Amino acid sequence: PIAIPTSLFAKAGASFTPSPVIATTVSRHHMYGLPFSLLWPFARGGAFYSDTIHYSQSLEVLCRRFPLTLIGSPVQLDNLPDNLDWPTLKNRLTAVFSAGAPLPKNAADTCRDKLIAVIEIYGSTETGAVAWRDQTIDPAWQCLPGISVRAGENELTVVSPCLETPGITTIADRAELISTDRFHLLGRADRIAKVGGKRISLTDVEGRLLTHPWVVAARATLLEERKSRIGVVVVLSSEGRSVLINSDRNSINRLLSKHISPGMEPVAIPRYWRYVGRLPLNAQGKITTPLLNSLFIPEQQPRLPEVLEEQISDPPTTRNLFLRVPDNLFYFSGHFPGNPVLPGVVQLAWAIHFGTNYITPPGEVQRVERLKFQHIIQPGNVLNLTLAWETESHRLTFSFRSGDVQHSSGRI
Repeated sequence: PIAIPTSLFAKAGASFTPSPVIATTVSRHHMYGLPFSLLWPFARGGAFYSDTIHYSQSLEVLCRRFPLTLIGSPVQLDNLPDNLDWPTLKNRLTAVFSAGAPLPKNAADTCRDKLIAVIEIYGSTETGAVAWRDQTIDPAWQCLPGISVRAGENELTVVSPCLETPGITTIADRAELISTDRFHLLGRADRIAKVGGKRISLTDVEGRLLTHPWVVAARATLLEERKSRIGVVVVLSSEGRSVLINSDRNSINRLLSKHISPGMEPVAIPRYWRYVGRLPLNAQGKITTPLLNSLFIPEQQPRLPEVLEEQISDPPTTRNLFLRVPDNLFYFSGHFPGNPVLPGVVQLAWAIHFGTNYITPPGEVQRVERLKFQHIIQPGNVLNLTLAWETESHRLTFSFRSGDVQHSSGRI
């Protein structure tokens, strides 16, 4: 895996010079983050930034200090805030990589126009890196040197000298071959679930839903906790969201069920439906079964954001916390279907929770003052929560921000 990035540049004819510093937004406990953001700089004797970058504004600070090669992921590159210092980043980013899932076409175009074209990496934990592409030039994947592929009936077969003898394995993706070293991905191989004694293709359920003009994205899952029935998570178009808001969820459920039902086994029609603003992603930009299933089981949905980083300021009665809002947060349920927004009362509860856990002495809330809500907070947002404790007046002030955007503030 160490040699793969270097050979990638030689094969691709990449026109940039690797920067002295490699920075990453993905975990190094990962078969993408490990070779690209740790083993690669070790192998070439280069520098790397030791901390994982959790919020986009850190890129601005780092780029002002030195040029960067960024090891990123689709979830971060698809959600770059509009208020970044784009000229500085464009001048100082020498390369951007992405892996874990295909980068959405609009995100690839945005990065090319505002930053630099993204080099996507395709592979798996078992194979390591297999192929690369710059989809703004060519949507096909190009195998790395020494690697070739074959297209089986349902799975892509990889032939690689990096694999154990006999050097052949399969990846659960369907593909259309252009040649033995170039291919198009056609999505995950058929996922089969056993429902009511019948074998049901979850891929078929998703494909049928995507033929409806209101459905932008869909992912079906088997809910063993719900008597092994099928649930489906749906992203609606603007027209579909408008219908959802002006009618009711059951009407949409019945309409979509009727749309996909011709020729389907009755048990294959989803029993449970969830409408979201985007499909839930983990930190690596992947959609996982546990993440999907938690949307249907309130007990499994988180109530608090993920703490990415804590900064202790001087005096010690202030804190800066960087928080990521989970896609499957409990409080998004019903608020609002198809366009989730974090309720203001939850923001206030989070300020109290983190304040009492980090800087305030034990006590009870007496009143709230100067409470303001200025911009909405949605799934996947990375927030900067600033807390300050006034010892003499026993007041806790808080502020939720994303870069220069003020979401809410108040005094408790």
